[in-house]
Amino acid sequence: MEFMSRGDVLKLFDISVWTLRRWQNERQFPDAIAASGKVRMYRKSEVEDWLEQLREAA
Repeated sequence: MEFMSRGDVLKLFDISVWTLRRWQNERQFPDAIAASGKVRMYRKSEVEDWLEQLREAA
């Protein structure tokens, strides 16, 4: 299973942390996994699935 860091997600979509949080609340962006302490990771497959759902809905 591949993971993406929060920084990777922010760079991928060119967004801020605040936008990412809003997407999690309003657009059902996948929840992060606490890797350790403040480190948050996202399952790459879940991010890709979320993106595909947006494309299909457009």
